[in-house]
Amino acid sequence: VGEQHPIYSATLHNLACLYAATDRETESLALMERIVANDRLMIGQVFSFGSETQRMAYLKIVQQRFYSFLSLCSQFLEPDQEA
Repeated sequence: VGEQHPIYSATLHNLACLYAATDRETESLALMERIVANDRLMIGQVFSFGSETQRMAYLKIVQQRFYSFLSLCSQFLEPDQEA
């Protein structure tokens, strides 16, 4: 399994959640950024070759990971005072 495989992203996501639960926010956010970048690449592949059912299933997974990423950002990143 290579870095651009859905199982790899799932494993990274689990590790990122573990890091977040053990107060390792910086490492968790870094992994989540890698996952989001990998998911962007994988979406193109899934949409090129996958059936509609496969596309929707993959989008649901990506959506859940993205919500996890946003949750981590809102919990651990300080708001920009000038924004």
